[in-house]
Amino acid sequence: MPDPAIAEPPPSARAGAERRALAVVLVALALWGGVFIVRTSFLVGEERVFVLFDDAMISMAYARNVLRGEGLVWTPGSEPVEGFTNPLWTALMIPANAVPLADRHVSAVIQVLGLLLMAATVWRVRSLLRAHFPGAAASTAGWLPAAVLTASYYPLAYWSIIGMETPLQALLAVLAVHLAYDVVFSGRDRHLALFVVFALAYLVRMDMAILVAVVGGWVAVHGGFRRRAMRRWLAGAAVLAAAVGGYQLFRLLYFGEWLPNTYHLKIGEVPLGLRLPRGARQLGRFLLDHAAIAVVFVAGVAAGAGRRSRTLLPALLVLSYLAYSVWVGADAWEPPEFELWANRFVAFVLPLAFVVVGDLLNRLTGAWAPARRRAATAAATAALVMAANGLWPSSSAAARWNLFVHADYREEIGSHALVLSRLRDLQGRVGPGARVATYWAGIPAFFADYRLIDAYGYNDPHIARRPVRADVTTDNYVPGHSKADPAYVLAQRPDAFFQFWDFDALPVARPRHHMRRLGYALVGEFWLRRDSPYLLPGAIPPPPPAPPRP
Repeated sequence: MPDPAIAEPPPSARAGAERRALAVVLVALALWGGVFIVRTSFLVGEERVFVLFDDAMISMAYARNVLRGEGLVWTPGSEPVEGFTNPLWTALMIPANAVPLADRHVSAVIQVLGLLLMAATVWRVRSLLRAHFPGAAASTAGWLPAAVLTASYYPLAYWSIIGMETPLQALLAVLAVHLAYDVVFSGRDRHLALFVVFALAYLVRMDMAILVAVVGGWVAVHGGFRRRAMRRWLAGAAVLAAAVGGYQLFRLLYFGEWLPNTYHLKIGEVPLGLRLPRGARQLGRFLLDHAAIAVVFVAGVAAGAGRRSRTLLPALLVLSYLAYSVWVGADAWEPPEFELWANRFVAFVLPLAFVVVGDLLNRLTGAWAPARRRAATAAATAALVMAANGLWPSSSAAARWNLFVHADYREEIGSHALVLSRLRDLQGRVGPGARVATYWAGIPAFFADYRLIDAYGYNDPHIARRPVRADVTTDNYVPGHSKADPAYVLAQRPDAFFQFWDFDALPVARPRHHMRRLGYALVGEFWLRRDSPYLLPGAIPPPPPAPPRP
């Protein structure tokens, strides 16, 4: 009689165990994500409000204005400016805004979509390992570590469920690698599907061209574009060219520009001397936070090295996007000011790093008895989840545990509630259609019917093309938040200033006195123009009566 600790279960029992294991991972992710969606909502008065990350709310505003017949614009009545970096994700927000829900609930649709895409990424990570990494198909232990790491990696989950395009990027990245391996290692004719994924990836974000170049180059070097499949891969190349060329033509005809406005804001007029030091500093923080995972990842790449290496392509993609993050100066939302430990430019490729980590575990435990392998894999997975999320005892572990188990709101969720509450206050003082200057560009654009002025320049070509402010150094540079022209904003005579933080940059000696001389009154948090026809009754309280003369 075979030893039950060594004998493998029959195929039917193993398939059932695999389905149950995958179901457990996906159900846990769904429950965790559902709690996240609820915990990141908030009350304004007695109303429950769901809000995405402010950058995502910019795209939501564009989508809503399309449905309202205003066109693809950030704010009603404005000239078309490409103030978003995610065309396909913005397009997906159009049907989401068509769902018959109140504005305060629509964001939850995008959050659920992000959660579903993240679940699809977990599923595709499993499929990639089972199809192309030796040993992963023989046992649940072969793919489970990478799937669990993908499902539990907090930065990926955060960016996915808070409304960014990150989960779609992650799914397409894993799909691209899987299809590339189908073409090269299995000899399957998946060329057209691969190029369709390339086209979708580019339309999600223009910087996904890096993925297209790396994966396409890897396939070419490995002889994947064979003569006998020429018709298929030429058809795929035509699809990619049509997507790239078609959107570029649309950009020129509709926006009148070769590049999105955000390119000029964050890269075009920003010197490398500012971007590279900040990018390198944030890369150092990332590597320190991920030291254990980085060591295992490097070991996995080395263990899988060879003429037909499965680990090289994931490694190239991870390294390419780490380098890209450095080149652009990293993200605005980085530690130490922002607790999240992987930015949007990097988080979406981490599932491929987890694939390499999972492959290393397979190599180390593949010859072990099933029971011993399962126990070792479970222990290693738990340790890796702790390492990837910074949950080991450290100075930041308590804060990260609070995030991981939803014990505390993130700081910016409180900011979302504060901004929307102040916006409601402004709407009680200034009527729809008014010209209003703001720094927060997403929430005010989506929840109010004002003609907004973007003081940071995301949606204003003049500010986006200005040089970085003179007081910005390598120590305080923040991408997308280091350009301003307060005199230009003031010259547009806004009816109100929802937010205006650059008074000291006005070319006058006494900025607040200057504002009052121009006819503005400071009411609470807002500057209101006294002669504006959009002011509602009682918007500017009357001055207190003069004290009686003795």
